[in-house]
Formats: sequence, structure tokens, C-alpha cells
Amino acid sequence: MEAPEEFVSRLDSAFDGRLRIRWSAAEGAYHIEQRVARALVNFPAGTSDDEAIRLRDGYHLIMVVRSGDRMPCPRCGATLKVPLRSSTVVTCDTCRQRGLEYRIAAAHYPLDDTLIDHLKSIDPLRGMSKALRAKVEAHNAKLTEQQQQAVLDQLTSKANDDFNRIAGIPSVGYTGKVLSLP
Repeated sequence: MEAPEEFVSRLDSAFDGRLRIRWSAAEGAYHIEQRVARALVNFPAGTSDDEAIRLRDGYHLIMVVRSGDRMPCPRCGATLKVPLRSSTVVTCDTCRQRGLEYRIAAAHYPLDDTLIDHLKSIDPLRGMSKALRAKVEAHNAKLTEQQQQAVLDQLTSKANDDFNRIAGIPSVGYTGKVLSLP
């Protein structure tokens, strides 16, 4: 199953030939791949061995785009709902019920400009690394602030509990009869 020629040409022009789209017969999905090396001559690769095909052609997998909004779980085969126009991690409830935690990144994009725009947003040569670094730094700063506030809250709580003893204020309470042992 080939991708529409119009989409292939738009993808090629948008990324200067660095990316390609290829149908994976093994997964039943499109693979978006980036050229990272020269092709290997006379390298044996079957038609369903995606890793060998990429290795032979000199490509690396960027993302898998499902042809619909459902996919089988690679571990148990249960049907999973694939998010539309976003890449997220999907959890298999069947695997979770069996005590296994299995998560897989999945996405369904129509083969149009929304997919090309998404690929541009994650492309490191188009400034993704700067935007992503700023986003990660903001998240880390917020996490550090939350951790510092948790420590301060804990210290304040402990100080409030022991304030009378720390300030030297005597406290009186009923303890009942105290038996002393000889």
C-alpha cells in the first residue's frame, strides 16, 4: 500500500528529501523514516522485516502512523484506540488487568498537512531542540519549586507542632496517676 504521490512529494519538499514514508506490511501502518546513512549494497532484507529494510536503506524510524483509529496491542493482540492528530502513549487495559504494564506510542494522522506540520514541530533542524529545551527547563524549574515548597511546608508544620517547646512555653496537661517502680 503506497502513500499518495501528492503527499510523498510534499513530504520530500518540506524536508529536503531527509524523510520518507513507507508502508509496513508487518505492522499495517505507515512508517516515517529519516535518512541517517548510505544504503548498504547486497544487504538481505525480507519484505516484512522493517528493521532490516531500514538498515539496508540507511534510514531510522521517526514515527509510526496508523491507517485508522484502532490498532492491535503488540503484546496481547487486544484492540487499542489510537488518538487522532496527536502522538500519545496508549496503555493496554487487557495487559494491565493481567498484571503487566504495557505502553506504546501511537498516532493517527491523515496523510495531509497536519502530519507534515507535526513532523516540522518535532524536527531538530527546525528549532525543535530549542523549544523543547525551553519547555523541559520550565518544567524542571516548576518541579524544583514544588519540591522546595514541600520541604518548607514540612519544616513549618514540624515547627508549629513543637512551637511551645521551642519557645519555652510550659504546657500543662492531665496525665493521670503515674506509678513509679521501686
